[in-house]
Amino acid sequence: MPKKITLTELRQLVQDENTPDEEIAQYLVEDSDSIGAFTPQIRINPKLVDDEGLEADVLMGWFNRADRARRQRRYKRKIRDGWSGLRFVSEGDSWFQYPFLLHDVIDHLSDEYAIFSLGAAGDLVSDMQHQDEIAAAVRAHNPHGLLISGGGNDLLGEGRLATAVHKFKEGRKAADYPNAKFNERLGEVIGIYRTIFTDLLQEFPHLKIICHGYDYAIPNRGRWLGKPLEKLGIKQKRLQLQIIAVMIDRFNDALTDLAGDFPNAVFNVNCRKAVGPKLWFDELHPNRVGYGAVAERFRSVVGAVVDRGENFDVSQERLSPGKEAKIEDAKDLDPWAFRELVVHRGREVLEQEIPTTSSEAERKEVEADISRHFEKISGGADFLPASFLLNGADRAKAVCRVVLPGSVGSGFLVATRDFIMTNNHVIASPEDAETAVAEFGFDNDSPQQQVRLDPSRFFVTDAALDFTIVACDGSELQGITPIPLLRSPTTVTRGERVNIIQHPRGRPKEVALHDNDVHRVKDKVLWYRTDTEPGSSGSPVFNNTWDLVALHHAGWHEPDGTTTNEGIRIASIVSNLTARQVSGTEAMPELFTMLETIPDTSPHLGFFDIVGVTGSSINEIEIPEYRGSADYADIGVWNIEHFNNSITDARVSKVANVVGHLSLDVLGLVEVRREALERLTTQLQLLGHDYAFKYHDVRGGQDLAVLYDRKTSDVVLAQDILNRHREAWEAKTSTGRTAFPRRPLIARVSVIPRSEDKPEGLEDLDVKFILVVVHLKAFGDPESRARRRLASQILAEVIEDIRATENVPVVLGGDMNETLGTDVLDALKKAPDMFTLTSDDHDDNAISYVGATHRSLIDHIIVSNDVKMGSIQGDDAAIVRLDKSVANFTRDISDHVPLVIRMVNRDAPVQIEPDAHPSLHTVDIPDGATGVRFSYE
Repeated sequence: MPKKITLTELRQLVQDENTPDEEIAQYLVEDSDSIGAFTPQIRINPKLVDDEGLEADVLMGWFNRADRARRQRRYKRKIRDGWSGLRFVSEGDSWFQYPFLLHDVIDHLSDEYAIFSLGAAGDLVSDMQHQDEIAAAVRAHNPHGLLISGGGNDLLGEGRLATAVHKFKEGRKAADYPNAKFNERLGEVIGIYRTIFTDLLQEFPHLKIICHGYDYAIPNRGRWLGKPLEKLGIKQKRLQLQIIAVMIDRFNDALTDLAGDFPNAVFNVNCRKAVGPKLWFDELHPNRVGYGAVAERFRSVVGAVVDRGENFDVSQERLSPGKEAKIEDAKDLDPWAFRELVVHRGREVLEQEIPTTSSEAERKEVEADISRHFEKISGGADFLPASFLLNGADRAKAVCRVVLPGSVGSGFLVATRDFIMTNNHVIASPEDAETAVAEFGFDNDSPQQQVRLDPSRFFVTDAALDFTIVACDGSELQGITPIPLLRSPTTVTRGERVNIIQHPRGRPKEVALHDNDVHRVKDKVLWYRTDTEPGSSGSPVFNNTWDLVALHHAGWHEPDGTTTNEGIRIASIVSNLTARQVSGTEAMPELFTMLETIPDTSPHLGFFDIVGVTGSSINEIEIPEYRGSADYADIGVWNIEHFNNSITDARVSKVANVVGHLSLDVLGLVEVRREALERLTTQLQLLGHDYAFKYHDVRGGQDLAVLYDRKTSDVVLAQDILNRHREAWEAKTSTGRTAFPRRPLIARVSVIPRSEDKPEGLEDLDVKFILVVVHLKAFGDPESRARRRLASQILAEVIEDIRATENVPVVLGGDMNETLGTDVLDALKKAPDMFTLTSDDHDDNAISYVGATHRSLIDHIIVSNDVKMGSIQGDDAAIVRLDKSVANFTRDISDHVPLVIRMVNRDAPVQIEPDAHPSLHTVDIPDGATGVRFSYE
């Protein structure tokens, strides 16, 4: 027990700034009768201080003023002694100044910063607005920043809580208790802050302003929170906590939004969950240790936004934006799509066959297996192979700091050494890029390489997906391996970890490794949680095998205190780039060069396909791979060549991989047998596809079939049409040879868009058509040509009958064993209601038969004129030259390559513009013409 002293002696202790606060505090006590919310009042301890006949009430305000004066004297002494560190002006309520009894935030920060304090317990932000103290102090002391605290008294002081919350009502949710009065006061507080910030920044444009919300206060039957809530009938402790949390969240979120309106100038410190439940002094104020935890949050922000060790002003850097930048139109994947993503990811990670999951329970089991694969726990430690660090170090070399006048972000070499990727909000325009420098090797004690950007050579940006790719001069970066782009959507799934290499807030390169959980996979973005600070804008996000999975662009705090980061999925960015190239809107050589680097190893890309085409060639008629989509009828025909019951498992697996990559709705097959098809569909199931087939047994061992995706399509063999033309199939040439040794397969097909894809009111837009698959007689002798010529004539007549009776489009395809350079197929080529899609491919010397000899275009697709075609790299039919991209294709798979088309029915009648004489049209018919075809565009 200290000895008793007089009031005069106590004043002498207070006025000496060298006297520790703790020594003074032992002579003071809290005045519990007059203390207000965020307005602590203290008085002398009558047992230890003789007030010398003065009324204690006279002293209450004096201790506030005395504490502030002590702080200001300490600040001035620091400056006189040659302080070279950071300087601040502070203004605020009791979280910034709790006189003597508590070691508050400013007390904790004053050892490492010089802080000129204007704070006073009980300050209102409205008082701060009308005083000129802040501006005067900034003018006088030229600080690096302003620390400001306030709003608690404005919202809760002087009994305001009782009028800000609805009375108890059974079933009312916590979020519904704060009433209109609370919202009104909150709006007023934010409005005052806005005025203060606006006025200060107009006069001091380089000032950094750091504000804060409060932590989740704990109602404890006190006069400020607990008792007012009880008087409103809200007596359940859990509900009280929830209501206060709602109010704290709204205040914090409002400050965060406000800070976003002053980019690179105002920063909000999120104090939520900084103070543990046992670190509170009372309902509203942390104790010494609790305030220390809050101060640590401030140190993190201060160190980030005001760093005098840099050779440029990092305080102006463009931080990763917050929740306001969240991509609102990003959608959750449909359950079926997410299940397939998990299955594909499981096969890649676990390197084992996993059948397509049919239930959520199976999907969760696969997810758990994936998570366990990357999280081999032993004794509480996470183990990863040593190569993890080596590979990560290699990736880190490609990450750079992107420096612009007054701002900084992160970026990385992508695809080749000629391109850098970052966020659109870091580099939004070519003008921005012209002023930017990419700094590689900005690590501690590492040599740096500065590279200029060259937007005149290449610049692509997209604000909606928040990415920019710009050319750079990579000639000096020979020792750096660029980060590959990947088009696969299955590089990561929920429950895995991601790794972020970054220049957080412009600091030297840092990494956030492994302990970053992916908790949401949406169509365009990933959400991942981390306990580290949000990464810098433009940072690459990797999975645990260092595949690029996302571009980091935003982060925010959740109500529970955790941080959610959002990254743009690289698959979405690649789809965007592909659409630009294929559509021709930005079909530039540099973009093609970038897309050419994407490896052709994707497992199944139907989920995110925009156009259906990627690959290493921009040849109009020959592309390395084509992907289908459930939005249209994606149709193919393919002679697999002797796909019979004696084929090896290896060949079945390779054919399944081809079919899986094509990802078509319907695929007509030639030269197949039933048992082989059954093995094929089983293998496709293991690859995550759900294909079935309809089988057409013909004479001999070279049968026909239709393979179809059961999720999108329905196929029924049209036996009635075959029977109706039974005599036609038996037709013979003049020498008695049968035109059709193998009867065609005829099927009714319906491709059904998934319900969520159908426009409202247009649910009947299923794509329906008749598919005819043929395998005409081979060989080039005159008799074989005569048989094909007759078959062509009969097919034209049958299709004409189908058109007259079925009223749906017709698609004819298959191995016709004849090029278009002869008259053999003239009956089909010249049919007035049909169009040969492979005519232009023939003119360009394309080939579909890729065997060792007689390489030629003998597989064709012919469609009726009412088919609306989808363009594939500017063409209507694609010859998928897998022999160019799949090793040993002709030896191991087939001597024919597939042909694919995309088709839809017309979704509206043809509109004909009226002219001056709508009742009369004169058409000149050439001499010798046997028919006329009218086409309205």
